[in-house]
Amino acid sequence: DCTRMTLFVPKMLKLAVTLALCVAAVVAQTPPSKPVWPNAFSATVFMQSVNTTIPPRFMRWFYDKTNERERFDGLDFWRGEQLFTTVIRTGGAQGMEYQIIYHQDETICFSQANKNPILKPDFNMFNYVGYTLIDYTVTNHWVATNRTTNWVFNYYESQKSREPVEYDILDQHRNEVTYHFYEFDAGAQDSSLFTVAPLIRAVCNPRA
Repeated sequence: DCTRMTLFVPKMLKLAVTLALCVAAVVAQTPPSKPVWPNAFSATVFMQSVNTTIPPRFMRWFYDKTNERERFDGLDFWRGEQLFTTVIRTGGAQGMEYQIIYHQDETICFSQANKNPILKPDFNMFNYVGYTLIDYTVTNHWVATNRTTNWVFNYYESQKSREPVEYDILDQHRNEVTYHFYEFDAGAQDSSLFTVAPLIRAVCNPRA
């Protein structure tokens, strides 16, 4: 029999141990069924990046795949200050992005065409790798590579609950963005979460 363990520690507070177990002449590990990305959820997420200008961000993510809309609440940088910010995105041909910044008694809003597609992983393209520990949680590790763009996607789901634990996106220039899920609630989201209040929308500044 044999046991192989690979340990890698990225730069920012992430511990992942990839375990590939094989036991000769014993029962082989059966790959789990393909993951299923939920149609709607809310989650507490820490987003970080490597080799990009995107600052790390701890946020609440509200997601509705069916209606192609999402919302992010959390601290973000604006003019050198870290301020509470809400970003609301809608998909489709007429999709829009609204960034709402709160600064003491000020509310500043910017709007533009949404250039960020709503995340919809196609797990049919993913292959099962094995078990991985993420923050000492046993996860199923899945990998996909886009042969056209050379982007690589790593998805880690809880082995027990099958809920997302981490999602990594690595582009052809080795720029990486990681979404780490600290808490996850699958289920329908109230439509009002994705609506900009009329008073704020009336003073929203368009961006090119």
